Amino acid sequence: MSEERMLNYAVQVVAAEEAARATARELAKGITVQVTPEVVVKPEKRRTIVEHRKDIGPGKIIERSGPGVLKELMLKASHANYGLRVEVDGLTTYDMTWTQFSDISQEVGEVSAFQDTDGNYVLHLEDIKFAQRLVVNLVSFMTLGQKLTVDEAFYKLEVIS
Repeated sequence: MSEERMLNYAVQVVAAEEAARATARELAKGITVQVTPEVVVKPEKRRTIVEHRKDIGPGKIIERSGPGVLKELMLKASHANYGLRVEVDGLTTYDMTWTQFSDISQEVGEVSAFQDTDGNYVLHLEDIKFAQRLVVNLVSFMTLGQKLTVDEAFYKLEVIS
């Protein structure tokens, strides 16, 4: 290829690049570019709290502030004269007797209430999420003069910080 012909191609390439830049500037005149700030997500720190107690009387079993999940709560007693009041983020989620929990345990996946093979009345709750606060109270439905205790209480909480 001759030198003159190569020079002619080079000039055509430069002219095409300039025409493309001019066209791009014209097209970009009506376009607004919005820059979205970068969002930095902190990794969540999760901590598991496990507690197992025996002979629990009426009152608060769990009181926790901040976000988390009640992974599991199990109560076992030789009688069905107890219940729970569960408050999630300031709202009462459950306020029921063992019998009422038993009545809904077939329909509500996070609730199980049953009598085990030893005749104990077991109440099991699981996967209750809370954003700000969780309070679980053991409530007595015994008649006057009788003392309520739950034989065994176990819970597992996952707290997020």
